[in-house]
Amino acid sequence: MSVRDQMQADLREAMRARDRPAVVALRTALAALSNAEAPSIDSAPLEVRGDLVQHVRRELTDDDAAAVLRSQIVDRERTITELLPHGQDAEVANLRAEIAALRPYVADGS
Repeated sequence: MSVRDQMQADLREAMRARDRPAVVALRTALAALSNAEAPSIDSAPLEVRGDLVQHVRRELTDDDAAAVLRSQIVDRERTITELLPHGQDAEVANLRAEIAALRPYVADGS
């Protein structure tokens, strides 16, 4: 089972359990993976003639997916460091729960 498939299955479970931080983290991470698969703008045609053209999406390797997920975790950690001095304890707790939801999908646990 791919990382994406596992994340989608876990998203369904988190939704059933009403685990809001996990739902937010998994949805955001799945969107980030989809964005990473998008074809480069350089591969788009220079001229559009009203035709809908389906471009081939990139295939992410497990290492690519792990890098995207690590960046999601790092982004949340940076946000936590910015929020801590301002007393945003509830938001910090939510972000830490989101990080905990994402960590299992990163092979080295970072």
